[in-house]
Amino acid sequence: MQNIKNYIEGLDIKEGIQHRSNCPWCGGKNTFTATKEDGVVLYNCYKLDCRIRGAANTGMTVSEIMTRLRPQDKQKKEEQELLTWSEHVVAPSAEHSLHTKFVKRWDLEYEELMYDVKDRRTVFPIRHNGRLIDAVGRALDGAIPKWYRYSGVADVYRRTVGKPNGVVLLVEDVISAVTAARLVPGLTGLAILGTSLNVTMMKHLDGFYKVIVALDPDASHKTLAYKREIESWTGLDTRALRLDDDMIEVTYKGSMGNDLTVVNAARVSFGKESEWDYEESDAYSFKQHMKARDKKLIQYLAKHKHISPFGHCFASFHVKAPVFVARQLVKHKFLRWNEVSRRYVDNEPEFYVPKSWRGRSEDKKQGSTGEWYDEDMDLLLESCHKVCLHDYKELLDKGVCPEQARMVLPQSMMTEWYWSGSLDAFADMCKLRCAPDTQAETAEVAWEIDRVMIALFPVSWKALAYALRENE
Repeated sequence: MQNIKNYIEGLDIKEGIQHRSNCPWCGGKNTFTATKEDGVVLYNCYKLDCRIRGAANTGMTVSEIMTRLRPQDKQKKEEQELLTWSEHVVAPSAEHSLHTKFVKRWDLEYEELMYDVKDRRTVFPIRHNGRLIDAVGRALDGAIPKWYRYSGVADVYRRTVGKPNGVVLLVEDVISAVTAARLVPGLTGLAILGTSLNVTMMKHLDGFYKVIVALDPDASHKTLAYKREIESWTGLDTRALRLDDDMIEVTYKGSMGNDLTVVNAARVSFGKESEWDYEESDAYSFKQHMKARDKKLIQYLAKHKHISPFGHCFASFHVKAPVFVARQLVKHKFLRWNEVSRRYVDNEPEFYVPKSWRGRSEDKKQGSTGEWYDEDMDLLLESCHKVCLHDYKELLDKGVCPEQARMVLPQSMMTEWYWSGSLDAFADMCKLRCAPDTQAETAEVAWEIDRVMIALFPVSWKALAYALRENE
């Protein structure tokens, strides 16, 4: 290992300039940074398994000292960097309906805002020491990029309501910073305007005694990395706040039939057909409901396992879940399944991170017990994901086909599929997967389908799904 001081001096970094390169110690690609501030070079490697970070005193050159002795020159430069509004950035008015809706949705009436009539963005001015130096705009109609920087001068967006209490919440976007500051008086919301953290941004942590890092759920792996980095650079009490995201998603896509469909599928055996009863809801509408005898028929069918009439009602869902959940649910062979294929898709995969960790059950071979949040477990999982992702990309770069490169991806990789089937098939699935001893992540999918199905088929689902569970 080279002497750190000799290596840093050999870089010949200029004051206020950040150097970035491959790490000379661990070999990480473009993970090593070094920035010179007041004659001190702060250096760090962002690779998790590399512990190289610290500071080296290299002194200031004569030209750098002379620059510091001429603050008026610096001030003039800063004045030249002040943001001036373009003609299409105007003071918002009632006629800007998209902006008005956005402000109302996020309760931003008391914020200093502008409106970009050209790109249809709500614009948040960024002021440091009272000077307008930058602005960030939020797209209101799905435009890309979602957030737009107007000058790129500023490092962060800062918001405090009331007297600062010494605690700063580090977030990604302006709205999160504003919301946090408004909800907790005295708390400073600090938006880093992205997911990149650099040494210059560290200056904005001066004067605080506690830092809370709370990046968006899709950047949860960076939350822990930033915590360690801030602690290393500043020595401040730094906490990682992981924002739970429902990574497992069940989206209802459509259905066919209703409770009356089940009834009439059964009554056709006798050449009969039932209809809805209607009662007056108000002076202008009527509410439909099932006749008592039809409800009893459905209950009878379910109790005595006359299942075929339930097979005439269908539902479809789009499910997003980790592979280990999908491989459990695909076993229900009477449900139709179409899944995204890594034979054709080679984009960067998303990995599942559990909301909490569970212990191993002592009284049975499968199952789990207890829940806790363990930072060490998160770090272990993060490390595994990084290795797998690196190997996957490496295989693709070498020309290996996606259908073979995918073999290095772990079971925690997210996948998605279309899932369709009859009422009775979904009821049978929920009978098994809503049971108390079902894996929690799998039960999450089943209970969400249960919630949708009972809304679609209130009488049939209650009679069939719950009867199936009771009969086992």
